[in-house]
Amino acid sequence: MTPSEENFDSRETALLPGAALFELVREKFERDPSPDARVSFAITGRSMLPTLRDRIDVVYAGKPDRVGKYDVAIYRRDNGAYVVHRVARLERDGTFSFCGDNQTILERGIRRDQILGKVVAFQRGSRLVDCDRNVPYKLFVRFWLAIRPLRRAWRKVKRTLGNVLRKRANVENRDLDIL
Repeated sequence: MTPSEENFDSRETALLPGAALFELVREKFERDPSPDARVSFAITGRSMLPTLRDRIDVVYAGKPDRVGKYDVAIYRRDNGAYVVHRVARLERDGTFSFCGDNQTILERGIRRDQILGKVVAFQRGSRLVDCDRNVPYKLFVRFWLAIRPLRRAWRKVKRTLGNVLRKRANVENRDLDIL
């Protein structure tokens, strides 16, 4: 085990429903005064694809000492829901705008006090990806966030094209039914 891998132990990975899991994360960080406190869990949901895969990738989170643009953080919405998304923008009023990697619309107005933890690494198969040191990951993240507006436009084109093709297929199927 390399020195960087010593801080991450997937044998302690939690597999609990969202709210229960994040309450445990919050409690662990409150109990452990160490700035190096870590917790791991399997991500659930598809909002962070392609970076984090639903129930496959293991996420290692630490305390949110410094959270900035491009970081993935765990935060609690005002409605009580916990979310793991990427910081897309730091706003002038001191709040954060977040967006899932598989999403295109920003969630604005997240306050620092809502941020529970920061993803510091994740396990992809047998490979540990350190979010601060892995250069290909950092380049991908910057590229992926930069093309967010293009991804949004592409989704609209795909949806429209899919609707047109479905309507055309329905018309052709009706024509076949008549014969």
